[in-house]
Amino acid sequence: MISLAERGNVGGIDRFEAHYASMLYLCFRAVGADLAVEDSSSHGRADMVVFHASQVFVLEFKMAADGEPPQAALDRAIQQMRERGYADKYRGRGNPIQLIAAVFSQNQRTLLALRAECA
Repeated sequence: MISLAERGNVGGIDRFEAHYASMLYLCFRAVGADLAVEDSSSHGRADMVVFHASQVFVLEFKMAADGEPPQAALDRAIQQMRERGYADKYRGRGNPIQLIAAVFSQNQRTLLALRAECA
């Protein structure tokens, strides 16, 4: 059997945004939140959408590139959500919609920055 290290995944799964998305998914499910993962729109997929307290939270996760300022990664995530219209399919509900960008560090293996904006 070939180990993950031999396949080139020396840093482990925590170097990928899917790891952090999985952890947040477990947390939201543990508290009974209604959510959708990899929620499709006509122009792409939101990483996660959480429905809570008569609000819609559209989340996009990014891994900061080496040397990239966290604010730049936040800008990329918010821009992606706006350009691809991830919130559009929920506008007819009449509920407030929040865009949430989360940036993680591959090297530090932690959350670097978080930004919320009204859609």
